[in-house]
Parts: sequence; structure tokens; C-alpha cells
Amino acid sequence: MVFSCVLRFLIFILTIKFSASLICYQCDDIWVTTTNLKLPTNCVRMNVNKTYCAMTIVFNNNINGYVQITSENGHQAYHYDEDFVLLGLTMRSDGSFTYGLTYHCLADGCNEPSLKKIQLLFDSTTIEHNIKTILRLLYIRTPERPLPCSKYTNCTDPNTCYQPKEINVVCSRCFTTINGITNAICAHCLENVKPIFDILDDERAYLLKAKTTKNHHYEVYCNMPECNRLDKIQQIQKLHRYDFDYDRFMGKSISSLLLSNKNIIYFHLFILCIWNIL
Repeated sequence: MVFSCVLRFLIFILTIKFSASLICYQCDDIWVTTTNLKLPTNCVRMNVNKTYCAMTIVFNNNINGYVQITSENGHQAYHYDEDFVLLGLTMRSDGSFTYGLTYHCLADGCNEPSLKKIQLLFDSTTIEHNIKTILRLLYIRTPERPLPCSKYTNCTDPNTCYQPKEINVVCSRCFTTINGITNAICAHCLENVKPIFDILDDERAYLLKAKTTKNHHYEVYCNMPECNRLDKIQQIQKLHRYDFDYDRFMGKSISSLLLSNKNIIYFHLFILCIWNIL
């Protein structure tokens, strides 16, 4: 009898978990500055067929940007089965840059619009960089043609990066990409003569429950001789820094409180079931 009740209870919990869609807030984007964050407008709470509720802040050149409250499933392929913050930094050949952070959460209503939480998310994040020095290592207005580039991959099958027997390849720009999930590295060159715009893209995921950092994705495009060598990439990585204060953000995380409340409800249902049997 006890086993039957416990089994019914587990089935009930699993039914709730897998049949109910996620409830997220969806709002119109709103333009902000680093010194004047604002709440998005026209917010609605709705069922969505997505993996995460999300709260995003993006800034251009530390001047202006936008706040976005929405939902998404774009990062489910990376198997982050907990709340996380994704930080990204993009640098461009004209000296401009963009950085952004997206809070992904799994509980119903966890991205509820709150100016206090938006400010807390922003204040918990530090991104520092020396773009002028990085530019000197990666980009020049009149590059060599053909451009000598490093050619390297740690993949078992090099064809996933380049053709081992390539001949007569005239490089116009070099690149290195690092997949932070698989740690796969690909360094080679492109024959495309289009001008370089984005020279660096760095994304890192901060898992809030485990309090661990994942190198999500790293990519460099450059047009100086051997600028994509791994030792140079490592040198560049030291010229910009990310930091996310887990304790500062999680101390007031609405999502963790909601999840805790759900667990308490399930626990009480279980106790009630046992009590009725006795």
C-alpha cells in the first residue's frame, strides 16, 4: 500500500514536470545606458515551448544598450540543466566592442521583470579588456598577401578543420576557434577577401548551482602573420578578463527561491500521502 502511494506520487510529480510548459515573462525590449537601467514594457506572463526563461543585458562600447526579457532554447544542446549566466564579449577591427550577459533559468516566472534583479545581474558582472593592445596583435589595415597562418587541430579527424592535403591556398585572414564544450581546437586560414569586422568573440557560461565556469566558445579572426598561433591566442586571453560574483547574485536569486518553494510543496504532498495511509 505504501509502495503504491509512493509510486502514484512519483508519477504525479513526473507528469507535472514533463507535461507542463514553462511559464516565462515576455516583454518589449527597452534601450538603456550603463548608468540608467530601466524595466522593459508591455510584459506578459505566458506558457512557452522553450527550455529557459531569459533575462538579457547588452551594451555597446560601455555607452548604450538594451534589456530583453524573453525565453529561449538555443543553449539546450550544451546540456546546461541548471540556471546559468552566459557572458559574451565581441571586439571589432574598428576598435568598437559589444558585451552582454544572459541569465537563463528553469523555474516558472523566474525572469519576472524587476529593476532590482536587473541591476543585481549587471552589478554581479565584471568585464575588463585592453582592446587597443589586442588590436595591435590581431589586425592591420594593409595585411600581407598571401598571409602566413598557423595550421593546427587537435581533432582526431583533421578534415573537421581543414583538408590535410590542401595546395595553392592563398590566405587572406587567419582564424582560431575553440569549442569550450568539447575543447576542440581549429586553427587555419580563409581565402575570403572580405574585410575583417569581428576580430574576437569570447563566450563563457557560469553555472549557478555548481558555481563553475565553462568556456562556452572562443573565436579569433586576424590578418597579421601567424596571429592565430596558440601561444598568441593565450597571450590575447590574458588581456581581457571576465568575472561573475556567484554569491552576490545567488543571495537574492528569485529562481532559487521559486525552486525551493516547489520542493517544499512536493515534500508536503509526500508527507500527506504517508499520513493518510497510517
